[in-house]
Amino acid sequence: MLREIIAHCKRRYSHLDAVAVTAATGIAGVNIGGCTLHSWAGIRLGKESAEELAGRLLGQYKNRRKRVGLGAAVARWMHVKTLIVDESKCSRSIFVGTVADLIFAQFR
Repeated sequence: MLREIIAHCKRRYSHLDAVAVTAATGIAGVNIGGCTLHSWAGIRLGKESAEELAGRLLGQYKNRRKRVGLGAAVARWMHVKTLIVDESKCSRSIFVGTVADLIFAQFR
């Protein structure tokens, strides 16, 4: 069923980066054709507070927007329309949601 949802979302958008397929673990990410949520989000192990992680990414955005190109993680956050998280109960979903809220508030 998840594969059908992913396929539907990918058909909906023409931009390749519009749909992010992630999971809490590497094995789960590989099984659905994605990667770990932490890797995609650019938050490494995610041991810092949500505010610190969002601040790091936003700082990267502000410093790089004057130069050519953005950091890969910042570009992913800016272009994604649908973020799919498999096994979200295994991840700290409230934490990730807070980081996403802080970042999306700046980029959208």
